[in-house]
This record gives sequence, structure tokens and C-alpha cells, in this order.
Amino acid sequence: MTHARILRWVFVAGFVVLVATRNVALVQERPAAELVIEMRASVPSQAKVYFDTGRGFNEVDSAAQVVSDAPSAQRFFFPLPPKTIRAIRFDPLEIAGTVRISDALIQRPRTHVLMQRLDLSKVAPGNEIASLVSRDGNLTVVTDGRSTDSQLLLPWDVPLTIRHSVQQVFSGRFFRLNAIWLVFGVLLLLADHWRSRWWASVLRLLRRVDQTFAAWSQRCASSSVLPLDRTALWYYTLCLAVFATMAIAGLHGSSISIYGSIDSHSSVKHQPLLGKPKFIRIDEWNYHTPTILNQILRRDRFAADSSLFGPDKAALFGNVPTRHWTEWFRPQFWVFHCLPPSAAYACYWQTKGLLVLTGTFSLLLLITRSSFAAALGALWYFFSAYTQWSYSWPTLLPEMVGLFGWVMCLCAYLTVGLSRWRLTLAALLCALCAIDFALCVYPPHQFPLVVLGLSIVGWWLLTHAGLIFRKQGWRKRSVAVGGCWLLVVLVLGLFYVDTNVGFGELARTIYPGQRAAEGGTMTAAQMLSHFMDFWKTEAHLPVELGNICEGTGYLWLAPVTLLMPWPAVATRRTRLANLCLWLAFLLLAAWMLLPIPAAIGAFILFDKVLPYRCLPALGLINIAIVVTFVSTLRPAPTKAFMLQKEDLRTFAGLLLLLLIVFACMNSVYHQFFTYFEIGTAAAYTAFLVFCLRRNWRRLLATALLLPAVATTALVNPVDRGLDVILNSSLSATIKRQPELRGGRWLVFSSGVALAGFFSASGLDLFNGLKIIPALDELARFDPTGKYASVVNQSCYLVAQVQTETRPAEFESPNPGLVLWKVNPLDPKLKEIGIKYLAFDTPPDSSIRHKLKLIFKEESTRIWAYELL
Repeated sequence: MTHARILRWVFVAGFVVLVATRNVALVQERPAAELVIEMRASVPSQAKVYFDTGRGFNEVDSAAQVVSDAPSAQRFFFPLPPKTIRAIRFDPLEIAGTVRISDALIQRPRTHVLMQRLDLSKVAPGNEIASLVSRDGNLTVVTDGRSTDSQLLLPWDVPLTIRHSVQQVFSGRFFRLNAIWLVFGVLLLLADHWRSRWWASVLRLLRRVDQTFAAWSQRCASSSVLPLDRTALWYYTLCLAVFATMAIAGLHGSSISIYGSIDSHSSVKHQPLLGKPKFIRIDEWNYHTPTILNQILRRDRFAADSSLFGPDKAALFGNVPTRHWTEWFRPQFWVFHCLPPSAAYACYWQTKGLLVLTGTFSLLLLITRSSFAAALGALWYFFSAYTQWSYSWPTLLPEMVGLFGWVMCLCAYLTVGLSRWRLTLAALLCALCAIDFALCVYPPHQFPLVVLGLSIVGWWLLTHAGLIFRKQGWRKRSVAVGGCWLLVVLVLGLFYVDTNVGFGELARTIYPGQRAAEGGTMTAAQMLSHFMDFWKTEAHLPVELGNICEGTGYLWLAPVTLLMPWPAVATRRTRLANLCLWLAFLLLAAWMLLPIPAAIGAFILFDKVLPYRCLPALGLINIAIVVTFVSTLRPAPTKAFMLQKEDLRTFAGLLLLLLIVFACMNSVYHQFFTYFEIGTAAAYTAFLVFCLRRNWRRLLATALLLPAVATTALVNPVDRGLDVILNSSLSATIKRQPELRGGRWLVFSSGVALAGFFSASGLDLFNGLKIIPALDELARFDPTGKYASVVNQSCYLVAQVQTETRPAEFESPNPGLVLWKVNPLDPKLKEIGIKYLAFDTPPDSSIRHKLKLIFKEESTRIWAYELL
């Protein structure tokens, strides 16, 4: 058999293994079965289920759900581990309260095939249960007045082994994806068959492009700012190509399809092309994306003065497209003014990746002058767990970091440039990026990046003073720098004058305006847990970490570089860069880990920065330190891959140390991670450190990037279109009755999802997400001012039905959420302009007979009426 045929069969075998592995991953990412508990709680809390799989009840085999005090029963879904289950413990509440359980069963997800129904009359009380009453098939549980760990033992006579069914394995999605894989495989085989005809032409084209890049790179090789070699030019080209391809294909990573699956308010049942929508992304799929769509679809399109976010130009603080003069400085939103919603949203989404990938690369290239190190750092940052889990926050974190990187590079060029037209172009681009960065208006992420920016400015002035203060071109550079920042100050000054009323109202809110943050709310154990991010999922992480978005981070390898001797070839420029980066690193780390009072943090405006919000900036600094060290390394010769006994002893010692450190971290989280996970993380980290020590640059890059890509690439699903909103029954009703967009709506619901769905359809909602609360209008329902401090916050305003005899009430179970209990027939609703009402449960007959039905769809739990 010829060498070519052997390679072909190896390729086929590898392709089959890849497809099989992906199929297994697709099956495993969804639970084989789920425990469904239907209940109603008197207080908001958290419900948790523990499964005994032979090791007793433990945190590893557990699942939790947030419980609200909804007026009607809710269904909670807890995924079962694919093991043999011997017993189930249910902790209904973590505080004192009452729970009424009406049903408990085991079923298959999606198909809802019943596997086992649990007899509620056989539920046994455990710890901290004050009373347990079974009546008419329902179970009423009262937890103890001091309850923090109330427990119920569910009836479970015979161990049940949970496995995926044949129907789950060979689902319709399985066949669709494998059909795509098959087509892809056939195309590859045809390409291999025909490569003798076209491969030579492709190679000639690539060589020509590469030669062109080589010629261009010679012009930039001596640049003190961005020494663009062929690697850098290929990197930028590939970023642009991927951006254009995905934008033209209409692909995005929003989780908004969740409206057609988990929170099924849409009549359109839709699943992403790859991955699955994330419920934890509620600020994206229920707040930011719906508000963007609302700005496009509402009657007064792109309104800025009064929007869903509130009065007084609140939309300008919410990072959504508007018809306002500041939009000229926000290119990511331009497409919404000229393209259909789905196409515009895809372009907007892909802009995130383009900015963060090119901005971080350029910044790291400025610092390291190594395209390899810069590309490694940019891809490492992009595929890190924290970056991907925070990717779709309404604060526009990817754009913010990318814009920051470009501002730093353009500022550097303004201080050393000589060409008049290049300085003019750089000044305009720098002003555009700086203004766009500032208009994100989220200080908790911006201030830490400013600290990093000041350290980079200090380094640049120290190492390039000769170029900066030389006489040649001094006047041109002075005009460019002065003009750039004069434009920035002028635009931001005009922006403040235009929005000073809104700024004042934001500053007066209880949350977040009057919030003062203190340092030290993060722990060393939390930072060490970031080495375990490969095993964290939305439903599987230590409770102490909160949620997956804030429970992940970066691989903190920067401290390792302190233990390694720097190569003799390291220049003064590189050593000073490392020093300045470490100063910024230590400042942010101190605020995150040390108990610094807010009064001290206020001196550098950090009293507005929650410590965990420093993670994006600290992660970027951490990566910059590591790749700066990597840039001083030279590729290891072949013989360097030969290991000596001393190397093995060093590796073993390092592995033992990491095992001890990670085991101590795991004890803080009650042994949440398994021995296998701890051992794997320790071995993996030791290997990365060993690669740094032995100058194995390419092996280091492979070991860093491949696991990150494999575990985070589909944190954001790959989806196409917005049919779940644009083609829903509600949208069809609005198209037939466009006057529905002209009246004001109030949505009554047990949670926040229904209001988000209505706002995405282009309706004018009074409640929902409010950046600036409508205090004057809400004060009508609180004439004594009893709830003034509750209402005065940026929050999700959730309306719930109040009985006719009781006045309106407000409560805030946690910051950022206000429950408004009001009678739907309260005459004051008409006084504030409410014309339409919507409910997620059928309203009582005493209310319904005074309303005119507009739209009803029981399958999506929507009942909409007009006030008579």
C-alpha cells in the first residue's frame, strides 16, 4: 500500500473518530432523564436535589434551581446523573417558609416520556421540617423557623439506572448533524480526488498572497509600534475572512431561541445549529437582544429620549442602537439602520469577535513585538472560559476590550509617527475607538482597563522617550495628539450635557448609583478554581461560586514566570513592559483579594468596581505577562525534547505541589471536584509550566488552545435568524393589528421572561428591565413613599396580580429585581397610560370580564387583553 493511500485511510479513520466523538458529546451534553417537581413556595429561595449514586449524598451529584414566590405552581427540572440512583434527597428551601408540592416525577427531557411517578404520600421528613401534611394528592411542607438545610427524602424503593434511550441517541438532530458531516466528508474526499487538478492552483494563489504579505512586512519591520510580519498580516486577514463569512451567513451566538424551548413563550420551536441556548444568559436573551429588537420594531424606531430602559435618554446607557448623534461614534450599531433585523444582528454579533481578536492581538504585538506570542495571547484570551461566558453581557465586554487594545496602539503611533496623513487617520480612529469605549458606560469593567492603560502608557514613555521627544515631526505629532483628545473631550462633554439629567437620576438610585464596593470579596480558592473551568457547566459548579458566568476565570500562569530566569536576550524594553504589567496586576489583585475599605478605593474610583468585575482586565494582564515571557524564548532545538532524569524529578515535584494546592482548594468547596478532575488539572498545569521552562513554544500553544476551544467554543451557540421572535404568533398578531404598538403595555408574570418576549416584539412596555426607574409614575401607587427606596433602583420590574382589596405593594428580594403587586383593574394604571395587559396565567373571572381579549395562546402561556 502506497504512502498516499495510508495517509488517506488514516484521514478517514480520524474523521470517523471525530464524528463519533462529537456525537457522543452531543448526547452527553443533555441529561438522559430529569426529575420534575411541581410546587409553589411562599418565599424566594433555592431548591436543591441530591442523588445518592453509591457515594452518599454529595455536591457532585446534585442540582439546584432558583425558586420564586410565584402566585401559581411552577415546574422545576433537575437533571439526573447517568448512573444508578439509590436514593434522592430534596431540599425545598434554604430559609423558613412553606412549600406546596403537587407533583413529582421522572421523565425523559424534550419528549416528556414518563419513567416513574413518585408517591407524594410516602415522602419522608428529614432535617429541619416543622410539618409535613399530605392531602388530596398534594404535599404541604413547612420548614423550620431556623431553616438553612431543610430536607425531604423522596420515595425510592428500587435503584434505577439512568441511561440515554435509543430515541435520545438517534434523534432527528442526530441525523441532521450527521447528514452535514457526511456531506462535509464527501466534499473532502472529492477534494482529495481532484486535488491534482486544483490544489496546485490554490497553492500558487496562497504563495502569491504570502509573497505580497512578505513585501508589505518589509515596510513595517522597523516600526516601533506594530511590526507587521507575514504572520500578523495572515492573522488579520483570517479574522476579517471569518468575520465576513459568518456575518454573510447570518450566524450569531444569541440564546434567544430559548423562547422556543425552555421558556416556550414563542410558537416557533427552534434549536440552534450547534450548541444549545443557555438559560444563565438571561441578561442577553431576555434583556439586551429583546431591547435591540424593540428599538428596531417599535413605532418610534430607534427612540433615544424615552425607551424601554426608561425616561431621560436611558437608552444611551444601555448599549442599544438609537437615532442619536452619538451613533456616529458606534460603528457596531450602524448596520441596524440599513439592514433587515436578522442580517443586522448577525453582523453586530460577529463584530464582537472581530474587535476582541484584533484588538488584543494588536495590543500584545505592541508589547511583545512577536506575532506568534501575540496570536497565542489573543486566542488564549478569546477562548478562555470567562471571556466566553461573559461574551454576551449587555456591557459589551468583548467590544470594550478590543477597543481598548486599539486605543493603546493608536495612541502609541500618535506619539512617534512622522507621516501627516497617517497621523491624521490614526487620530481620527483613536478618537472613534476611545469615544466608543467610553460610551459603553460601565465603570466596573472600564476602570480596571484604564489602570492597565496607564501602566502601558508609563512603559511606552519610559522606553520610547527618544522617539517621542525628537524634533523631527514634533509639530505634526503634537497637533495629532492634541486634536485627537480634544475631539474625545468635546464629544464626551457634549454627551454629558445631553444626558446629565439621566446621569443624575442614575447616580441617585439605591442600586447601583449609591452602591459602594469594598475590596477582598474574592478568595484565593476562587482564583485556583479557575484551573478547573474545563469541568464547570451551567448546572455543575460549586454553589459558593454563584453562577457559571462569574464562577470561571483564566489560567493564572503569570506567577510562574517569576520563578523562571529570563533569557539573556530579553531587552530592556521587554523587562520594563513586564515590570509595568506586574504593577497593574498587583494593584487589581490587591483590590480583589484584600479587605480594602471602600473609602480607600474611592481615591482611584474603585469603590464603583466590584472585585470580580476586575477579572477581564486581570486576565488580559496575566496573559500579557506570560506571552511577553514567551516572546523572549527561542524555538527549542530538536534535542531539547529529550527528557533527562532531572526533568522527570522536576515535573514530579511540581505535580505533587499542584496536587496539594488544588486539594486544599477543593476542600473549601466541600470536595466538589473529583479526584480524577483534580489530578488531571494538576498534571495539565504542570505540563504547561514545563513547556514554559523548556521553551516548547508550539507545544505550549497547542496545549493551551486545544482544550480551551474544545470546552468553550459552543458556550455561545451557533444559530441563524431570529424566527423565534419575528415569526411567532404574537408578532403575527401585532402585524395584523399595528395599533398594538401604539399603546402602553403592562405584563403580569411570575418571572421576567414574558416581559422580555413582549418587548422583543416591538411593544411599548411599562415594566421589564429599567435602567432609570419611572419614579414619578410609580409614586402614584405609593402615595406615602413607603417603598421609595425599594423602587429607586435599576432593575427588572416584575408586575404580579394583587387582590382587589389590597393596595399596591413593592418588594425587592435581591438587588436588581423589584416585584410590583398591583390590581390589574387599578384606575391609576390608565392614568399612567396603560392600555393593554398581558398575563402568563389566565386572569381571574372577576378581572377578565372587565377586559377585552386580544390574543390567547395557552400552549405558550400568553393571555393579552385591552383595558376597557
